[in-house]
Amino acid sequence: MRYFSIKILVLCILLPPILYIISIQTLERYLNEKYAVEIENAYLGDTRLLLDGSIPMKDSINDNINQYLQSKILNDYGLKMAVTVSTKKGKLLYPGTFEDDRESYLPRDSSLIASENFALMNEGLTVKLDVKVEHNKLLSNTILAVYIVLSLLALYLHYRKITNRIQQAEMDRSREMKIVFSQFEGQRN
Repeated sequence: MRYFSIKILVLCILLPPILYIISIQTLERYLNEKYAVEIENAYLGDTRLLLDGSIPMKDSINDNINQYLQSKILNDYGLKMAVTVSTKKGKLLYPGTFEDDRESYLPRDSSLIASENFALMNEGLTVKLDVKVEHNKLLSNTILAVYIVLSLLALYLHYRKITNRIQQAEMDRSREMKIVFSQFEGQRN
């Protein structure tokens, strides 16, 4: 097939994985920025409860972030979010760690909790988010499938164009042969 372009074939083979990789990286960057802002706004929750000592900050942060992560539907389809919240001095507040603190089971004074919360707020908190689109999950497979279908569609359209061109060339050649044959018949008579 002298009309068939090898360049089109190579592009249809190479473009889907390249576009997939670029799309995944772009999606991760976009979602990282978007969700980081949302987590920044939601991780503390109601600061009045923290400042009056109703709830320890660590518990509030854990509850709020867990609730936020569960509300994101993309997590079910292959998005993985790793969130860490720590103080400027490096004390890890989220994800929760297991501590052998026997006093944590006893009721605590709300003024003590309030002063600890206030001290942590004054120390400064940093939130870090790392969003990853997991491979071979519904979200990533859908992105790849879209690019493969588009590539196959481009290849099919190119094939149809070439087929039409070949059929047109055959019809032109047949018409020319009829004209030449009729002229030859006219000369013989």
